[in-house]
Amino acid sequence: MAAPVSRRIPEISTRFWVSKTLITAASVFWPDYLYDHLGRWIATTLLVAALATVLMIQLRGDRLRPWAFWCAMLAASAVGTEIANGLHIALGLGYAAIAVVCLIGGAGLVAAGHATMGIASLIAVCSRRSEGWFWAIALVAFGIGTALTHLTPRPILAYPVLQLLLWAVAVAAVVLACRRLGGATTVGFWGCFVLTRPLGAAVAFLLTNASAAGGLGLARPAVSAVLTAVLVGSVRYR
Repeated sequence: MAAPVSRRIPEISTRFWVSKTLITAASVFWPDYLYDHLGRWIATTLLVAALATVLMIQLRGDRLRPWAFWCAMLAASAVGTEIANGLHIALGLGYAAIAVVCLIGGAGLVAAGHATMGIASLIAVCSRRSEGWFWAIALVAFGIGTALTHLTPRPILAYPVLQLLLWAVAVAAVVLACRRLGGATTVGFWGCFVLTRPLGAAVAFLLTNASAAGGLGLARPAVSAVLTAVLVGSVRYR
């Protein structure tokens, strides 16, 4: 009798998407803090090193380590954001062009992963190899989500509540479309993965923007710390 296959990522549920959104919200500001105090290159190097470290811990294990997975997601959010912002700053690309570049790259990775592992393995991750594909696609997806955040129409960008509604509706639309069409699990998963990046940013802006700008005016470091603490509290250690 074959041994049961262990998943290497959490079950994809409402709890997963809430945690993913909190990850994005928590990661919006602390990379900026590192950039301001250490400089972009040193900060970026530290972020990449942090991502590599937690990924190594997770990939070397024989099962899911929730704390390592979500730490990797936190670091991947920051590094994926830096991919998009780096293309904008270093190459002068507009965020629309960056979204297209990352979308093409992501589609290429999904196609290559499908050819190598099978389409289901990209979200039902049960091996180190398929998890490697998962994280590669996740980085690009964070880049697309960052570009979409910057492409939010200015009238909406000025009001975090409107941002929150816009991206929440977008996520809901993807979910409903996939349910109607059927058989679009992978497309739906990565669509929601991309869109929860600007959704999480909207949560962060709602909490930290000044009241005159439609926010609650909370301190950015405190918001990042509290959101991270809430996320840690939601993780099941096993």
